[in-house]
Amino acid sequence: MAVATVRNTTCRTRTAARRREDVGVRVITRRRTRSNVSKLFWGAAIALVLVGLFGYVSVYVNLTTTGYNRAQLMAQCRQERIRNERLKIELNRLMSPQAIVVAAEKNGMVYATEYDYIQPKAVAQAEAD
Repeated sequence: MAVATVRNTTCRTRTAARRREDVGVRVITRRRTRSNVSKLFWGAAIALVLVGLFGYVSVYVNLTTTGYNRAQLMAQCRQERIRNERLKIELNRLMSPQAIVVAAEKNGMVYATEYDYIQPKAVAQAEAD
């Protein structure tokens, strides 16, 4: 029995020595495989959250920019409506008979004292000559 015990002891010693020598070698076990899957899952989850946050920020920036552009266009539309109303008022003022008479007198136009009438036959003869 002593021999068997010695052999068992030496085998254990050799096994312990081998374990010390193989410390640098990495053995993939089932536990580490699960750990790698877990790391992969958490990495994907973090990446998904980051992509979601980036998407949210980009949509928020786009909506804010669109809001500012809309406000600017609405202000420009109000200004153009005011300008359009002013132009309509000026057009009506210029088309009024009083404005036409004032503009004609200002340019030296007077009422006619004699009227010349053109006869259709005279027009045809003038064209023939």
